[in-house]
Amino acid sequence: MPKSENRFQFVSFTERIARVTADVSTWYKQVSNAAEDESTFFYETLIKCGELEGNNEFLNDFVKAIPVEQLRTYTQVLHFQKKLAAELEKHLQVENSSAFAILFQLVVALARDIRDDFYQYMWTLFTAITNALERSKHDPEVLEAGFVALAVLFKLQWRHITKDMRKAFCYFIPLFGSRENYMRRFAAEAFAFVFRKSNSVEKFVAFAAKKAAKSDDGFLLDGVAELYFNTFKGVSHQFHSRAQMQFELVLKATLSIEDETQRNTAVEIVDKLIKKMVAFTRKEHSKPITDVLLKFLDLPSSDKRKESVTSLARLLTTWIEYKRGAVFQDYDRLFTIVHKIVRENPDRSESVFLDFISLLLQLRSEAVDKNGQRTKEIVESVLSAQALNVTLAVNFVTTLTDVPGFDVNIMPVVGQFAERVLNQANCARSDEVVVLNLYARICAKRRPISTLDLMQHGSTSRRPFMDARNHITVREHVIKAMDSLDAGVDQLSLELLVPAVAILPWLWRSGETVQGVERVVDILESILDDDTSKFGPRAGAFALICATTALLIDDKSLASIKRDRFLDFIRRQCCLESSVQLLELVQQRCADWQEMDAVERLKETAEVLSSAFLSPHSVVRRAALGVMAAFPVQLEANDDEKNGGQQESVFDVLLEAESTDLTIQNYRHRLMLVRKLAHGSHRKFMPIGLDKELEWIPLKVILAQFYENFALLWPPLYAIAETYARGMPIDDFWTLFAPILEAANERAASSAMSVDTTTAGDDEVGALLEQLVGTNSARPADDVTFRLHMWRLVSRFADVAERRTRIISPMLLKLAREEYKVGESSGRSTEDLSATIKEPVTEEVVEEEEDEDEEKPATRKRPGRRSVTKALVAILDTFAQFQDPKSVYLEPQIAQLYDELLLVPDETVQTAVMKCIFTYKHKFLTPYKENLERLVSDKSFRDELVMFSIDTQDSAVAEEHRKEFMPVLMRLLYGKLQTHVASAAIPRRSAVFRFLAGCQPDELSVFLNILFSPLRTVASTGTDIRSMCETIQSDFDVTKVVALRKIKRLAHVGEYFILLSKCTG
Repeated sequence: MPKSENRFQFVSFTERIARVTADVSTWYKQVSNAAEDESTFFYETLIKCGELEGNNEFLNDFVKAIPVEQLRTYTQVLHFQKKLAAELEKHLQVENSSAFAILFQLVVALARDIRDDFYQYMWTLFTAITNALERSKHDPEVLEAGFVALAVLFKLQWRHITKDMRKAFCYFIPLFGSRENYMRRFAAEAFAFVFRKSNSVEKFVAFAAKKAAKSDDGFLLDGVAELYFNTFKGVSHQFHSRAQMQFELVLKATLSIEDETQRNTAVEIVDKLIKKMVAFTRKEHSKPITDVLLKFLDLPSSDKRKESVTSLARLLTTWIEYKRGAVFQDYDRLFTIVHKIVRENPDRSESVFLDFISLLLQLRSEAVDKNGQRTKEIVESVLSAQALNVTLAVNFVTTLTDVPGFDVNIMPVVGQFAERVLNQANCARSDEVVVLNLYARICAKRRPISTLDLMQHGSTSRRPFMDARNHITVREHVIKAMDSLDAGVDQLSLELLVPAVAILPWLWRSGETVQGVERVVDILESILDDDTSKFGPRAGAFALICATTALLIDDKSLASIKRDRFLDFIRRQCCLESSVQLLELVQQRCADWQEMDAVERLKETAEVLSSAFLSPHSVVRRAALGVMAAFPVQLEANDDEKNGGQQESVFDVLLEAESTDLTIQNYRHRLMLVRKLAHGSHRKFMPIGLDKELEWIPLKVILAQFYENFALLWPPLYAIAETYARGMPIDDFWTLFAPILEAANERAASSAMSVDTTTAGDDEVGALLEQLVGTNSARPADDVTFRLHMWRLVSRFADVAERRTRIISPMLLKLAREEYKVGESSGRSTEDLSATIKEPVTEEVVEEEEDEDEEKPATRKRPGRRSVTKALVAILDTFAQFQDPKSVYLEPQIAQLYDELLLVPDETVQTAVMKCIFTYKHKFLTPYKENLERLVSDKSFRDELVMFSIDTQDSAVAEEHRKEFMPVLMRLLYGKLQTHVASAAIPRRSAVFRFLAGCQPDELSVFLNILFSPLRTVASTGTDIRSMCETIQSDFDVTKVVALRKIKRLAHVGEYFILLSKCTG
């Protein structure tokens, strides 16, 4: 049968549940209105279900308890109604019943037969049904039958229920507050029909909010919101005909609640409702709901309306945030209403309302307000409020920087606001800082440092974006703040200095002479000469801002500062991003730029920037290469020069490569540039008179490319980096590469254990500096992946690495012992019994700890088990290629490590270790290489156990090999025995023990010694029990006890051996 015709497809629980509905409107017409042949609904349903489910013992028990043959007429059903209701309630309480779906149908049938008389049993049977649903919440058929039954009951009894909606809601609370989303949805669909019929919507809304406010979690809130949504929902993305009227009642009741806590809860419910409605509808169908929101927003102002406007602003924000306002229709009316509110109530200063105005202006000001006049008036009205908090106002303006016409329409208003704040008689210093920070953030947005082409155009790059005549007061405070440097620099002065320096160039018009450049240069020099860490980790960023400001004002303002001072500053800053960018910006403008020999200056700079070329961040490498590319270097004559072409230095090539974006379209161009610098080919790009430090730069930058998260780039980079390992003198290569490898191991191992939280972005000044210079102190480096790449690279030139095992052997041992913790991996872990055990271990097979490779934003975790395993396997792959393993440095310890790693329950590790062991070319192993490889593979393990016999009568192992071969095989089998897959544990254990039945006694003792080695610290052989107990009592350490799960597992293994001994005895 073709795949397209396959009707038997697996449907997940989620998919099945998604198809179920309890909406009465979708299926109620299919329910017949009269029973056939004048019999009762109850009798018909019972007979029909009896025919279909004749062997259901739970149904048979129910049938035996009622007089079936006496239920044919309505009179008989009315007579036995109490007994029927009681028996239904009783059987609905039976645990694990398979007749729930049938009983639900019988409840509905009874309700249809006795009609109004059923209401006296309504809530008793309702409770029984909901309890049954809770017990069967993972059975789609029962869930569908149960909620359909509830919906029919509500359809039949709606006249009674609507008289006491609050009582009905109380019974529904367990369903509305369920943790399962589909339970809340079913309950809402069933209840929605009754809610539409209710005449007491406002009382119900207040009551539901009161109940929801008392709930400990948000499930009941979501359940009530789901109820409202199903009440208003129609078909084809449209709303019900009564939706507008009922939503108006819901919103009116929500805004009228007196108790603040309950009102906030009600608003949160409506907010969730808005999210559901806006995701459901389309723009052309949204008018009934948005008209209600706009109607309430446009009501006459009063004192009581303040909370209402705030709540409505929150709800409208939720609506227009979805798809950037694409579902909202009448923006012109919304603008008019908002303009009216801020004009009539200028003192409104709630953050929610300001956020709403900000979002509205960002999304639709250009479309609705063509000339920007209304936008200007709205902002002016907001900022003119006397009671407006300065911080709130600043945050409001900061969000508007992307509004079209911001420079022309909004900046003059900002100038008026700043003048009013700064000219106050009692203007607080904090207000002054907040205002200057606002200007600095606006400048960072409108004129980012990264877009200022100062290298090419200098001071001509200063193109003011605002009319300076509207900001005279701010200019005066900026000059005053810079003059405060005479009193010394502290935290308070920095809060003013940083924004003051950043905004200085933009407070004068193009034709005016900017004042204060001398003070900026003084500040820069004080930063460069700071040996006391007065400016802390923010020194580099602040120095870059000062240099940028000075050069925007005057190209020659930094000519008096010698280049050596910048180099000393970079040394102290350890090549941080901003400090390297600072050198790139200023070095050609320094007074001593032309004084020194170019080659000597080049060598000195390369030494200072040594760590920058291997930086994890491309922006640092790019800035460092920009510094180097600026030097006028002389290259050896090559074909380009002979043909009249322009020569490119190695720094030009690398700079162009780093400047190429890593995309699917452009990554090949970066690779092409890097390939030019493969070892041997790179010499024609190197300057004359180079030394080792300069020759190492291409390799450092190439290795740093492995920090880039772009997988297509990595394979070609391996080949390019390999040319240096094979082409460079081995001592020169390992002099550079060994520290890189060691540092990669250390950073990967300590990435979670020590996280530097004292970054420049932890305070307001640091955050502002980062925004101004465009850096991110929280940007993590993927040291774990870089370490893996380095070891995979080493495996490509294993023959070279074999000559330097003094370097890599200790690294292997350290990784295996300290990070991989090989003892714990082979099941020899201990635990601290003094600690509180939160979750007792009950499983016989312990699940493997979850991998922690993935990093969350702004969080650095310890390398996960899988990452460490990959690194270990990469190192073992290198050792597996050695030609003379016995000459490896620390060979005895390496060989012992191989034996321990064979015990690890990891196929990849065992495979890599077996390859390493095969390099010894032992005569007792080589003939069985293929057999061992198949035993290592999980896919062929079970089959090979059957085929590879070790029985003395039909052994595949030669007798002269058994003594040395069997210990290796026993270790391998022990590792396979420690599976982490629970479903495979018992079958694999049985297969291994059947295989061990062919062992000789001395061979089996090897396996037992390995198996019970964790208990040797507790029970030693060769001593009597009394002495052993005394030793345990004196030496027992409760913090280092053999893991209890391990002891339990060994007990189960012991049972197998007892059975095995009986079978073989």
